[in-house]
Amino acid sequence: MLSVATGLPFMTIRDQPKTGRVGNADTIGRLVRGEKTVIIDDVVTDGESKIAPARACIAAGVDLGPLVVLVDRQQGWQKKFAAEELDLEVWAGMTLHDVRRRLIENGIMERCPKTVEDRNPIIVSFDGMEWSEILPIVDQLRTTGCKIKVNDLMVWEGYKNLIPDLQVYGDVMVDLKGHDIPNTLKNISTRFATNPPWAVTVHASGGTEMIRAVVDAFKGTPTKVMVVTVLTSMDEATCEEIYHRLPWSQVQCFAKMAVSAGAGYLVCATEHLAKLKPEFPHLGLVSPGIRSLGVDPGDQKQIGTPTKALQDGALFLVMGRQIFGAPAGPVAEVNRLLKEEVKITL
Repeated sequence: MLSVATGLPFMTIRDQPKTGRVGNADTIGRLVRGEKTVIIDDVVTDGESKIAPARACIAAGVDLGPLVVLVDRQQGWQKKFAAEELDLEVWAGMTLHDVRRRLIENGIMERCPKTVEDRNPIIVSFDGMEWSEILPIVDQLRTTGCKIKVNDLMVWEGYKNLIPDLQVYGDVMVDLKGHDIPNTLKNISTRFATNPPWAVTVHASGGTEMIRAVVDAFKGTPTKVMVVTVLTSMDEATCEEIYHRLPWSQVQCFAKMAVSAGAGYLVCATEHLAKLKPEFPHLGLVSPGIRSLGVDPGDQKQIGTPTKALQDGALFLVMGRQIFGAPAGPVAEVNRLLKEEVKITL
């Protein structure tokens, strides 16, 4: 159709010969050396099917322009082309994310029922991942109601655009881990408050005044200010080295600061949950370092199981490496956790 409309010639190149056609050919038509050429297709996914046509064009000596597609499914073609040392630009009319966002924002497709989101305590940590890696996973997780935690990706992709893009798929926890003078955190939080995320984190060690500046900046918004206590990667020796206190003593100190500043949530290791809950009953407790029995703890020094953490008072569970490292895949692992360990049915 494009050829007829433009008067320009076209040819067909397949990565595998299609049987039952004239000559069972993988190429129909003729490439002309030096002629300006583009590759046109409906979609690009991981880029695998585009390599053979591109190689054929390069071998024929044409002046190869971009790959033009209607939809970029954003599923890793950049890495595939880089691995193949293929310098091929992609022009897309739209991305699959653009389509999803429009459908969800216009009520044609559902993000997730609010009742499901409210019941699911799992916050999935998308640390160290690229946007193209995240997209197919967050769309599949969308119907489970998991929260989405991002940290390094915000810095790389940019806060202003990334948060609204992720909010298409679920509630977003901005793992800012703010720690600076109160005015700096106030300025940062004021910007975030224009499109408020589900939650934002700050370090308790920044002080009561700093925490209060963040709380005040988010007043009137639904954003939860979560105050980070002693990191789960710290053992007793490291905690004493930095704070000159044992972990539990320091967590108590930080919890009092959070309450004094008006914050409603505390991020703490699972081993402190059972003590914190009765002492600070109005604080929502958030626990990272969550691992099922037998799962490698990695660099975490303070870990606990999902079941025990919830029994001890955790409201939300932060999980990442176990979910992405599961043999059955992230979605299957989340569904297993919800059914077998969290004990909720969506």
